[in-house]
Amino acid sequence: MKKYSVIFCFLLATVFVGVPSFFAFAGEQGTLGDSQVDYVFEESTGTLTLTGTGATPDYTPKSLPPFAAHRSQIRTVQVEDGITGLGDNLLRQLTAVTDVQLPDSLRTIGSNTFFHVAALQSIRIPAGVTGIGSYAFAACSGLTDIQFDNMAGSLQLGACAFIDCKALTAAQFPVGTGFGQYAVGYQDEDGRPMTAFTLRGLTGTTAQYYADAAAQITFDPALELTQGATFGNTFQSYSGTDWYRYTPTATGTYHFYSMGSVDTVVRLCDSSKADLGQGSDDRSLYDLNFDLTCTLQAGETYYFQVTNNHSLGAYTAYLYPGKVIGFSAAFPADQVLVTGVDSTARTDSDGQTYAYFDLNAFTDRLQITITYDTGDQVTLPLTEKNYNGHVFSLTDDQVAHHWTEGTYTATLTWGDQTAAVPVQVHTHVYTAQRTEPTCVADGQILYTCTCGDSYATPIAKLGHTAPATHRVEPTCTLPGYTYDYCTRCRAHLSDTVSTPALGHDYTAVVIPPTTTEEGYTRYTCRRCGSSYDANYQPALSYTVTGRAVAMESTDGSHPHNYLLVGTTIELGDESVRTGEDGTFSIAVAPGTYTLTVGADFYLCRQVQVTVTTQSVDLGDVPVMAYDLTGDGYVNARDLVTLQQYAADIDRGDGAYERLLDFNGDGRITAADMDGAAGFIGAGKLDESIYD
Repeated sequence: MKKYSVIFCFLLATVFVGVPSFFAFAGEQGTLGDSQVDYVFEESTGTLTLTGTGATPDYTPKSLPPFAAHRSQIRTVQVEDGITGLGDNLLRQLTAVTDVQLPDSLRTIGSNTFFHVAALQSIRIPAGVTGIGSYAFAACSGLTDIQFDNMAGSLQLGACAFIDCKALTAAQFPVGTGFGQYAVGYQDEDGRPMTAFTLRGLTGTTAQYYADAAAQITFDPALELTQGATFGNTFQSYSGTDWYRYTPTATGTYHFYSMGSVDTVVRLCDSSKADLGQGSDDRSLYDLNFDLTCTLQAGETYYFQVTNNHSLGAYTAYLYPGKVIGFSAAFPADQVLVTGVDSTARTDSDGQTYAYFDLNAFTDRLQITITYDTGDQVTLPLTEKNYNGHVFSLTDDQVAHHWTEGTYTATLTWGDQTAAVPVQVHTHVYTAQRTEPTCVADGQILYTCTCGDSYATPIAKLGHTAPATHRVEPTCTLPGYTYDYCTRCRAHLSDTVSTPALGHDYTAVVIPPTTTEEGYTRYTCRRCGSSYDANYQPALSYTVTGRAVAMESTDGSHPHNYLLVGTTIELGDESVRTGEDGTFSIAVAPGTYTLTVGADFYLCRQVQVTVTTQSVDLGDVPVMAYDLTGDGYVNARDLVTLQQYAADIDRGDGAYERLLDFNGDGRITAADMDGAAGFIGAGKLDESIYD
């Protein structure tokens, strides 16, 4: 069972200040069990509405429907057309209910359905109801009146159906009722009778037999007529007599007539059943039914005596106000006649084909509201064209004016009175929307009319194409696989077959360590190119160190250790300059190298260095200076250049001051010049001086 609690909000405009205000009222809605019946309870009106089709579920006293939680708030029960059965205990103990509306579609009322609905005073049972279950209206202490729309029908009344209905002092049931034990007129299932109870019925029917079997029940051999209800009986002997009683509330003309194949006669009698001299036998030479129109006074009680005239069989009888002063007729608002669906093709006198709608095929949906001279109004469907002495006929002008789209007018005639009947006609104009089929699903063309009607024509699914094979080759790390697939929708048409991964195929390259970087072995896959490094060796941290000093004699001596600052030192691919203290340091790997000392103004000196498993310190490396011309020789030309530089210093140009301070004492003195002159005077010297 689905159940929902809802809050409804209404926005109301305030007349005086124009400010909207909100009012909320609670309600509940849901579906009853697994049935097709929904319920809505509106707390503000106290109305419980049941809608849907078919029968409601049965319930038990310990398991009631969800709306039973509001039993003290529900005042009205509205059962909509389409519901055929009210289940057991459905409305049990809804003690505040005073009004129940049942639909013409209803066929059965279950056991205990209205048990102890104490405030209910009257109930109308639709014509189609054929069964009322045991204890259905038990303990309805306020019930005083039961009305059946079809008093000529059959009904099975369950045991104790109306037991303990204290206010129900008289009742009548259809002539074909089967009475269960203690069905009516008793206080309890032990058979305690009501203080006084009258059962009305026709002589010789089951009502008389039921009453005669209970001494405390009084049988009244006459049925109370109600306007619009169906009465009647079946004459099984040639001396049958049925009595009907009626007390009008308004003075006026009334019409009592019969339908059926049996020859019937009616006489109008007063309250003592004395003949008033008015009656009716045959309606016509070919119609043996009675048809009595008479004037009745308000508040007076009258009897209608119905007998059969040498004829056996069934009849039905109806009482209506006799003088019709007007009527109207209309189809339901949603009744639309559709060209091609509700019509047939005809050809007019001009040879033109048109759609013809036979309105007589739809008269069961035509509702007629009849107004009588008594002020009464009756609404009924046009299911019985013979009504109150005249025949209803429905005509239209379709032959002269073809109906295509819009609202047209038909004419309903009864006697000398007519009423216009609006008829809505619609011709579908469809637009198409195509949904393409796929390999596995059907497509369709959906045709939709502006009125909302639609239909679809299917397009068969395409099915899969011939399978194609999708292949993915294995790699070093990922498996390969193959499967068959549809080339249209790409769906797999076979299982996937896997191929194992190939694994890597590595080659090794040894990268030796350097003075700054570790050595390692790099393994590279021949197939995919991926690689990794392993077998790491530490970086080589050996150094070659020394100090560059100025050679002071051709024999290579350097007693004063004049430092050569900023002198270029090259070893292999490495190149550094000496520091302020003339020293240098170069990191190298094991091997044999040529160390070159000197640059501008020096005769470059090369020293062979072999590094094995430890660093090498060369100590002082004397270098011949004074190659001031940079031609690779130290000679008289260099002395001239030296003197020129010295002159520049005297003029304030200190660019060569550091260069000429050979003894490193921070001053340019004769000692610096003398040292240079000693070398230069030795002749033309070159790098062979180092040999």
